[in-house]
Amino acid sequence: MGALTAFAAVALAATGGWMLWRGKGTPFTGLRTAPRQLAIEETRSLGARQYLVVATYQDRKYLLGVCPGRIDLLAPLNDSTPPVDRPRS
Repeated sequence: MGALTAFAAVALAATGGWMLWRGKGTPFTGLRTAPRQLAIEETRSLGARQYLVVATYQDRKYLLGVCPGRIDLLAPLNDSTPPVDRPRS
């Protein structure tokens, strides 16, 4: 009976370690997490690893320029900005 208990303890410890290593976390992490405030709404590639990104943070939208090694705030966006009509290809 002692060998079975030792095997079960080692198996549970290994499973817990594997879950933590794989990023699953523990069952207790869900109790203290706050709702996420940052979200990526849309991205557009400009080529050569450059992107335009619309990000939302605390119900405000921002247009970001992203390239290797740099992220720039291009403009804050608001809901009163009219959409731009562009031809669809």
